[in-house]
Amino acid sequence: MKTKNLPALLLFLLLAAFASGCTHVRPVAFTNPTLNAGAAPFPARVALVIKPEVSSFKHKYSMMGDTWEYPFGPSLEQYIRHVAGAAFAEVKEYPTTAAAANQADAVVVVDSPKAEHTMPVLAWQKRGFVLRVNWTVNDRAGQSPVWLKTMESQAEENAGNAFTGSSHEKILIQALMSQLSTNTYQALVGAGELKGISRGP
Repeated sequence: MKTKNLPALLLFLLLAAFASGCTHVRPVAFTNPTLNAGAAPFPARVALVIKPEVSSFKHKYSMMGDTWEYPFGPSLEQYIRHVAGAAFAEVKEYPTTAAAANQADAVVVVDSPKAEHTMPVLAWQKRGFVLRVNWTVNDRAGQSPVWLKTMESQAEENAGNAFTGSSHEKILIQALMSQLSTNTYQALVGAGELKGISRGP
């Protein structure tokens, strides 16, 4: 091979390496934690609105030409319904705030999910996730906020290696979603503003 062809060959190999990058879709599943432990929920009936950006939320990161994708949307929906069902006496879901207006004692809107991920270099180091989502409890017309809060959870777990990484990742996701569920439930039931929401006829 002639030396003058070497740059072209190196460019071809570089482009081929990037073109061959794969997307790895990782499972995001968890078991709902016990929340109320027999405690009575708020007597209010709420209209729940889960915004589309929550349902479709995915977190992605890239490394060495490959992309890892975490489809959090279905698990976030599971978490929201579980927490709302534990915190309020009756929950009915609506597609939009307009559709939910005046259908219950309050309109609960969940939106703006965000995630951060840290990946270590060595297997015995910790990898971590931070997950945030906004909860807003509006009046029955869905116009005026009664209570709003950005809920957050943080979890860390050993990264593991090629053989143990998946099992460590399952532990990480379970811890992340369980903490988010618990934090959100405790914030809701501890909110004095929500105790003033009266149950309508």
